[in-house]
Amino acid sequence: MQMGLVNRVVPKPQLKETVDALVKRISEQSSPVLTLLKRVVFEGTWRPFDQALKRAQDIYLNQLFELQDSQEGLRALIEKRKPVWKNR
Repeated sequence: MQMGLVNRVVPKPQLKETVDALVKRISEQSSPVLTLLKRVVFEGTWRPFDQALKRAQDIYLNQLFELQDSQEGLRALIEKRKPVWKNR
């Protein structure tokens, strides 16, 4: 939790409900953005933390911001509305 890798701890009886809610929330996001997120996690799994962080920064700065959905997400955040994903 101190490093920010864990943002919530729930009692075991609430685990399934919490996971289901998280899965629903994730599934409503942009597919290309989720693909890049999976790449960040996959490529960072076996690297030392500093190398994984550098690779994640590279993917986010050089691939994520090229996506139309990335721009839509930022606009929606600024305009305080739900984003409309085009999956591009």
